[in-house]
Amino acid sequence: MANRVLIGNRATGGQGLYVSAKGQDVLTCADKHLILDARTKRAGQIYRTGNQSSISSSGLTWTDSNAPSLGFIPLILVIEQEMGDAEIEDNVSPDLDADWESSQVSVWASTETTLRPVSSEFDPNGYSGAVYSLGGRSGTNVRFFVLRIPCQYGKMTTSSLWT
Repeated sequence: MANRVLIGNRATGGQGLYVSAKGQDVLTCADKHLILDARTKRAGQIYRTGNQSSISSSGLTWTDSNAPSLGFIPLILVIEQEMGDAEIEDNVSPDLDADWESSQVSVWASTETTLRPVSSEFDPNGYSGAVYSLGGRSGTNVRFFVLRIPCQYGKMTTSSLWT
């Protein structure tokens, strides 16, 4: 099993905090295989960027031979031109004014290799919170940034909800 975390002196980097990708030894791996490198001046290392004029609800595969899968679901920042609105009404507590509106709503789903826009719906009874729907939306003039930061609790496997 590979060493994954190092707090201390790394032969090729000096003192710091380092976390390597799955299957990579933090003591000897190349910098590109580090998920976290405290020497960098930014919190998350940008692994990949992209521009797309349109992304359908089937999504896009952001990996290729130059940027293969990191082996975990990464944090992906998305900026898009066309975003929706959301309006929430509290039907459970009519005596409370819990209604609200929001504009510029953008909901995306990602896996280890894909990114896609999704619609959002909210439980009208207010019991279970947000429910994400897999279809019905496309993204326009989308710019995305894939960071080398794991975006999953406890390194879980891909959720069947998004597959």
